[in-house]
Amino acid sequence: MSSLTPNAVSILVAGNVPEGQHHTAQIINVKRINESRFRVIISDGEHFVQGMLASQLNHMIESNKIVENTVIRVKESITNLVQNKPIVIVLGLDVLHTEPSRIGRPVEIDPDKINNANSQPQAQSMYSQSNKPKPERAMSSPTNNPYGSSRPNQYNRPMSQNQPIVNSSANNSMYTPIASLNMYQNRWTIKARVTTKNPVKEWNNARGQGKLFSVSLLDSSNTDIRATFFKEAVDAFFNMLEEGSVYTFSGGRLKVANQQWNTCKSNFEISFDDKAAISKANDEGNIKSQNFDFVKIGQLEQMEPGANVDLLAVVKSTGIPGTIMSKKSGQELNKCDLVLLDTSGVEISCTIWGEKALKADQEYAGQPIVAFKSLRLGDYGGRSLSSSFNSSIQKDPKELPEVNELRSWWSSTGGAVTKSLSTSSSSRGDTFENRKSISSIKDEQLGFQEKPDWVSMKVNFNFLKKDKEGGPVSSICFYIDLCFPAYFVFINAIFLCFEI
Repeated sequence: MSSLTPNAVSILVAGNVPEGQHHTAQIINVKRINESRFRVIISDGEHFVQGMLASQLNHMIESNKIVENTVIRVKESITNLVQNKPIVIVLGLDVLHTEPSRIGRPVEIDPDKINNANSQPQAQSMYSQSNKPKPERAMSSPTNNPYGSSRPNQYNRPMSQNQPIVNSSANNSMYTPIASLNMYQNRWTIKARVTTKNPVKEWNNARGQGKLFSVSLLDSSNTDIRATFFKEAVDAFFNMLEEGSVYTFSGGRLKVANQQWNTCKSNFEISFDDKAAISKANDEGNIKSQNFDFVKIGQLEQMEPGANVDLLAVVKSTGIPGTIMSKKSGQELNKCDLVLLDTSGVEISCTIWGEKALKADQEYAGQPIVAFKSLRLGDYGGRSLSSSFNSSIQKDPKELPEVNELRSWWSSTGGAVTKSLSTSSSSRGDTFENRKSISSIKDEQLGFQEKPDWVSMKVNFNFLKKDKEGGPVSSICFYIDLCFPAYFVFINAIFLCFEI
């Protein structure tokens, strides 16, 4: 039993794991409960306890990395009481090796006989994922639990059944941290700030019609989660929720986050209907206005397109607002290009949309410092950025320590540019030197690489076709085929609407 941590099961059940400590245990049984859940039996060689694996770990069982008698290092867990029995839910682990047989002769743990020395009310749990914070321990509110029981929690204080032993701030002990939310909790209450609030969207398809809106919520554990309100919940809560304010939320349904569209840190997202319980709460100042993971513009060239990034930058210039037609919805969208620059001395073009685009020239006049959350990196015209419904923009964020560094650099250098990642006219200017003639495009063999070449041109139109009704020409789009059918050169041009 030397490879297993003594009393590991008792410690996991009690939930009292000192910060930075991980415990080694053995999986002595694995059983599938349904399509998305596995039950496991966890042993320390002396005692065993029933447990479950979080859904994000299912692949370890499906790929046979975890089988019977596999030895694991438990990195993160919570404990629920269900029908008077503790269930250890493993949220993070490392697979060490697999033994040929069961270690020791373990018997089922009796929670009432666990040494109270293992139970320290303020001990921290093993929440130690590298990409998530380590908030302090406390217990959730008894009103958040569906059963109600007098069985003691941690065996020296009351706890209701199915209530998870989770981390929380001592001043907010009745709330479950977003970082600890998981699919195995039936009831919870979180206290969080609305960092982003998106407009109401309506849909109408074969399955029916309705409306929705979404928000991003951030709590004191420094973890954010996306929440979406559907149909009647839109009428109940849209006007109530204000961006920047703090609320308590309960009565939502958790589901696994779609990482393709969800940029929040939590692995889950919340759906609310009109039966949700939401109340405005006191802002005690322990929740940030936004959680940023800034990268430098100079690093974006090495990143893969499609990544979501946070930037702190100076808005060097603002383009002229314009419109494009959405291929997906057929609706006209407002857009505006900003040129961003930071201490790396590299600039990049960023497109913002909607009402913010129409007001961009006034909003970003005077080259302000702006914090951008969740911009999407693209490869249009070299490298470029675009905002989305997940994005948030904070002008002059004085509470961020990085602001002083950027302001000092801007004052001392005047915003010296060493490189531009965007080759479109919006970022480098449609100068005579940047323009290409059709003959030079052919001579330089542009368009023959794996990626398209982007150029600026000045041309005269010899013929414009009217629409069927003979009305105005609203937009013009074209490409040039240079006698090589497989290769095309894309033209970056600006057109004016006019009457024929």
